[in-house]
Amino acid sequence: MRDPEKVGFQRQWITPGGRTNGEETTRDAAARELAEETGLVVSPNQLGSPVAYFETLWDAPDGVVYHVHDDYWMLRTASFSPDNSGLEPDERAGLSVHRWWPLADLRGLPPAEVFLPIGLGDLTSYLLANGHPKEPVRLPGSN
Repeated sequence: MRDPEKVGFQRQWITPGGRTNGEETTRDAAARELAEETGLVVSPNQLGSPVAYFETLWDAPDGVVYHVHDDYWMLRTASFSPDNSGLEPDERAGLSVHRWWPLADLRGLPPAEVFLPIGLGDLTSYLLANGHPKEPVRLPGSN
């Protein structure tokens, strides 16, 4: 969770993720970020192909407009205790806690909190009922 005391906005529960490094593919980056942010080490091939994406233009505080494209994967794994010792210092400064979420709770957060990406509860329900989609699902809020 991003802590509002540390980063200056409402509480946000976020999935592991980040940017690609150099020539890294998004799948390689997803596996690397998963290991860094949760301690769960998987090969990029274990992730398969993305199940969803989010895309938008973002007006950053520095005045630059960024094209944002986030891919999301679904990975089923045995239970494990998250280990965030791989976080970068700037990541560690803005995050306060890890938590496992029951599916029903992904849709019922209190108004003071947000789960990103928007629509994760509905997407997860769809994936559990129907399996991997033929094409990645466009998440709400994409433009």
